[in-house]
Parts: sequence; C-alpha cells; structure tokens
Amino acid sequence: MRSRYTKDTFKNIIESLQIIFRWLMSSSNGLNTFYRIEAGGIPLTELTYVQRDADNKLRQFVQLERATSRLCFILAPRQTGKTSLMIRTIGNLPPEQFICIQLDFQEFSSSADSDETLYYSLLNEICRQISDIDSDNNWVKLLNSSWNETPELAPKQRFKNFIVDQVLTRKDDKKIIIFIDEIQNLIGYKEQNSFIGFIKSLSQSNRPAAMKRLGVVLLGVARPSDLVTDYKVALNLGERLELGSLKDSNCEPLWQGLEEVTNDPAKVIYFILEWTGGQPFLTQALCHLVAVGRRIQNSEDVKEYIDNLAIARVITDWRRQDRQYRLSHLEEIENWFIRVDASQKVEKIAALRLYRRILNKELIRFEQNNQQHWDLLISGLVVRNEDEFLTVANRIYEQVFTLKWVKEKEEVLQEGIMADPLNRIYNRDVFMLIDQSASTLKKDGGEKTRWKLLEELVTGHTATILERDDGSESQVKVCDQIYITTFNLNKFRGNVYLISNPDNVEDIFLENRPDANTYVVPTLRHCFNIWMNGRDKVTIQDVKEGSAKAAFFIIYTDGQFDDTLAFEQFISETCLKIDDHRLVKILIVGLGKGVNVKYFDTLDLRNDKDAKGDDCSIIVFDLVEDLEEGIIELMQRQLRDPSKVRKNFSLK
Repeated sequence: MRSRYTKDTFKNIIESLQIIFRWLMSSSNGLNTFYRIEAGGIPLTELTYVQRDADNKLRQFVQLERATSRLCFILAPRQTGKTSLMIRTIGNLPPEQFICIQLDFQEFSSSADSDETLYYSLLNEICRQISDIDSDNNWVKLLNSSWNETPELAPKQRFKNFIVDQVLTRKDDKKIIIFIDEIQNLIGYKEQNSFIGFIKSLSQSNRPAAMKRLGVVLLGVARPSDLVTDYKVALNLGERLELGSLKDSNCEPLWQGLEEVTNDPAKVIYFILEWTGGQPFLTQALCHLVAVGRRIQNSEDVKEYIDNLAIARVITDWRRQDRQYRLSHLEEIENWFIRVDASQKVEKIAALRLYRRILNKELIRFEQNNQQHWDLLISGLVVRNEDEFLTVANRIYEQVFTLKWVKEKEEVLQEGIMADPLNRIYNRDVFMLIDQSASTLKKDGGEKTRWKLLEELVTGHTATILERDDGSESQVKVCDQIYITTFNLNKFRGNVYLISNPDNVEDIFLENRPDANTYVVPTLRHCFNIWMNGRDKVTIQDVKEGSAKAAFFIIYTDGQFDDTLAFEQFISETCLKIDDHRLVKILIVGLGKGVNVKYFDTLDLRNDKDAKGDDCSIIVFDLVEDLEEGIIELMQRQLRDPSKVRKNFSLK
C-alpha cells in the first residue's frame, strides 16, 4: 500500500516543526533570540552589534587628545544604540590605561532635589565602581571622610576636589572616563543648567594638569535646549556625536541569525534595511521575525517576502503587534507626542504639523535653533539627510505614522487646550518696566554694570516674547508689540516706547541713563491705565468677547522699591478691578546682589480679593540666575496654579 504522504509533504512538516521550535525558543524566557529586541544595550557577549562611524568617533574622543573640550554628548531617540555604543566602547578600552565609570542618571533622579545629595550620590557610585577594580582601597570610606572634612565648601567644589585630589591623583597612570546615561532624567528636576554647566566647566579645566585625564560622555533622549535652556550655550556644550543609521556594508554580524532560514542572509538584510532605513531596533526586530519564520526558498522573491512580512507583522494593526511581541517601539514614538504635560501640548502640535509637511514631501531644511526640528529628530520620526533636509526616517514609520495618525494625535492634544484661553500666555498685552535707579550702575564682581546686564536681559526677553507663537496654523503670538518704559522718580516721566523689534531696546537704554531712586508705582499705574483704556473693571467676559486682553506687567529691578506700601496698595486695588487672577500678572525679575529676595518672596505668596470676592494672587517673582526656563516659564508659572513659586523659594 502506497503512503498518501509525498516527500514534499514530509519536508513541509519538518519545516513547520522548525518554525514552531524557533518561535518557542524566541518566546521562552522573555525574547530569547539571537537578535536584540529588548530594552537596554547589547552586551559584549552578544554577536549582533553593528558598528557605525560613531564607534570610531567615540573611541577617538576618549583618548582625550583634543585641547578644546573633554565633554561629548550623544543625544538621540530611544532604541538607537546609545547604551550599546557605550558598553562596546568601554569593553574595548584597555583597563591598564582607562578607568571607565557608568552612571545611569535614572538611578539618581531622587537625589536631584539638592546639590548636596546629588553630587555625593554620584561620587558614591563612582567610588563603588572604582572599588570593583581596586580592592586595595576602601574608596567609599575615603569619600565619606573627605566629604565631611569641608562642609563649608559648596557640593560642586567638594565633588571636583575629590575627583582631583583622590581619583586622578591616586590613579595617575590612567584616564578617567565618566559615562552618564539617561541624562534626560535630570530635566524634570529643573537642575539641568546647573549640572550641565558644572560638567562643562570640569571638561574645560586644565588646572591642575591632572584634569586633562578626565573626560565625560553624556547620553540621553533630549534636545540640546533641554539640557541648557540658553541655546547659545547649548550649541557649545562640547563635541556632539551623531549615531547615524546602520549601513548594509557593516551588517555582517546580523547574518548568523538568518543562516537557518536563507542561503543568502546578505540579500535578506538588504531588503530589511529598505524598510527600516537602518534604524537599529527595527532592523534587529525584522531580522528576528525572519529568523523565526519559515525557510526562504532559493527561487523566492526575497523582496516580496520581506515586504509581506513587514506589512503583516509590523505595520498592520501595529499597536496590537507592538504589545504582543513586547517591542513597544512604535508606541514609544507615539507617546513622545501625546504623553506630555499640558504645558507641552502646543509645541507637540507644532511638531506634528511640521511632520505633516514632511510627509507631504515638502522640503524642510534643518535649522539648529528650531525646536520643532529637534522635537521630530529626538522622537526618531525623522532624520537629516546628506543635504540637511528633514525626511521620514524609514518606510515603516511612513506607513504607521500617516497623515491620518497626525490628525488623530492633533485632536487628542487639542482637547482642553482652547477650553480656557486665560490658561495660556497668548494674545495678551505686555508691559516692561525697567529699574533706572542709580544702583544699576554698580558691578557685581564682573566687568558689566547691572544697567548693561539689564539691557541684555530685556533684549533677550523681548525677542523671545515677540517670536513666541502657539504652534497653531494661525500662529497666535503672545503679542505683536511690547510697551517698554523705565522708572525711578516718584512721578511718571512720560516716555513709553512701543517696540516690535528687539533691536530697538538698545536705543531705550542709550536714551535713559540711571539716576535717583526706585519709585515704581507712578510708572506702573500709568501703564495699568493704558491697559484699562478708560474702563473701571476688566472681566473674563471682556476677554472672551475680544474687547480687552489679559496683560503681563514685567518689572525688572536690582533692589527693593522705595514705595513698598504704595506698591502693596496698588496690588490690592488692581485685584478689585478684575474678576480673575489670570487677567493680570505682575512679574518681578530680580537682578544683582541688592535684591530683597525675602520681601519679593513674601509678595509672591500674597493673596488679595478680586471683584467677585475670590482669592487673587497676581505677583510672580524670580531671580535672573534662577530663571532656568526663561521669561516664558515665568509667564506661564501661575496661570493654572497661583500657589506655584520659584525653585529656591525661601522666607528664612
């Protein structure tokens, strides 16, 4: 009796069993696969690491042979190989010449509430890692004794002293490279300016000479402006290293995992890269899907096979597949835009609208100072091509994050944004009042007078406010013009300038020279009357109907007002002329060593009554040196939460 099963039937059964076996192997114990499709870096023991130009550049950097800076930062989207690059670089450096420290800033987030705990915690981890390779010394004990010897010194200075006096001195034959990963975790604690500024100063210091053996590499998912809010500083942080995409010519390490399912792994990789654009995680994920699938026959159209696989297993119903296979890659990109605070929704909408233009094949040239460009780059959705134009990063993103997706996410972000325009800083009148008292001629240890520093500050704030828009298609701005005047005498001088170009601020400072006292109320009252425009009161209804605008009055001072009682009385009177605290905000910006911080902090807590009898808090205060997020942050600070105060608030 002849068997009903042919040789081909048995062959198909065997191939099916092989597919099931490979799939079970990939599904057991997490995702136990040849390819790396889990979070975290690729360990040295795994064979799938693909080198890029960034590998050579980072190896060159850690030699510390450049004189300008010993700080390198690698800012890139999630799952693009930042941590893997760090692990590989450290593993390839000779231990007799280098000591490499790996710090994950996510572990230090809870320590960022004060300099004392942050810098001690960082040093403590550095000492623990050094102890792993130097068991002859108790480095943690050494740190504790050294740290407690000089409590009068600032934490940053004690950190530097320990690195110089202990680490670099005791390890005088080695270069010390500190890698700080997940640096974006610093941003939420508003300490990025202080921390990054300190790290930058360490990397540029050549005194003592031992400092030349210290290098720092920062890695994270952040825009340059997230790390240092002064963009001119951010551009000059140090050496910026771009990761780039995987290239077909370097992908031989990925071949091995495909050898059971194809006789031509190079060809398979070629067509995988056509879909992934060389995005590292997607490339590994697609390789994994091929490796656990059926064998590709020699006669098959490899391109068609990969096309069908990408569409069926990645793009179609992508959210379900992203979760089913525990990849979460595509969902992470979506979350970059929608899992944000209310204050970030407007800028995310602006970024999505820019992405729509790119999807529609509009040529958008990359601009270093454009935050929407950076937002898209760090999301991973777009890349810069060789001609410096922004393009969608790969075909998978193009078919997942479509025009329909953009419209849906815009609608999600817009929910609630326009519900109450008073919660936003846009479409307002803005008045700037500049302290013209004689004390502004003083210098606080630098070459510039306070008057000159005020000129630079007001110029910068004016430019920021005039350029800011809400990211909508109608591009609603904070204002088109700013009223600027000065105050000193116990009367109003009669000069109010209406400025639409920040370059004109210099002329105001040239025409008005510092003298006399610091009486603010006469000038403030005059500006307030301009805003009131003959009304007895301004209400929410007036703003909604368009007959009035809410207003910001920004006062720049280097000391304390000479008419404090009159100023406090003015605050009470103003509150009685409005029916909501968001209609008027008086922002006080302090500059110089003479600012009476305690007094202005007390005013920040002040609560009067508005026209309806409700609590009304309209004073917002901060010092220039603490204003890390700039004037826009100060304007936004108390619109939704009037109890919110500055970072270093204290009534001691």
